[in-house]
Amino acid sequence: MDKVVIWGIKKNPPELVPEISKKYEIIGWIDKNKDFQNSFINDLKVYSPDELQALSFDKVIVGAAIYTGTRQIVEECLNRGIKREHIITDYVLKTTD
Repeated sequence: MDKVVIWGIKKNPPELVPEISKKYEIIGWIDKNKDFQNSFINDLKVYSPDELQALSFDKVIVGAAIYTGTRQIVEECLNRGIKREHIITDYVLKTTD
């Protein structure tokens, strides 16, 4: 089972964790918001994007709710050396809230 981190908390509710857990081993969250960093959501630690390289994972699941946020996260992952085929956008919420 591939290990994943989920990038983005604010618009990707923790309720998706059980669904994602059916296919992947979730090792934590990534979020730029310092208010979330070093806390735990669904017993999973929230890391800063700067900690990403130190984590052992296979893929990143994008947790943005809208296309614009998704594009920004994908670009940041690519800039950090993560290959496009290791970035999953299947769980992006179809909402503009």
